[in-house]
Amino acid sequence: MQSEPFDLRSRARYIGSLVKDEQLCDFYEIVIDGHIQYIYIPVGSEQKANED
Repeated sequence: MQSEPFDLRSRARYIGSLVKDEQLCDFYEIVIDGHIQYIYIPVGSEQKANED
């Protein structure tokens, strides 16, 4: 098991922005160990994390 976090910037492909659960999210496709995963990241979540 890898102890260092993945750098997803080199593994993610931006699909677009979609509404999920009444929240605007960026939708990405990532490939890890040959498996395709789709992730949603709420728009503005990076700013909220920096404010804490």
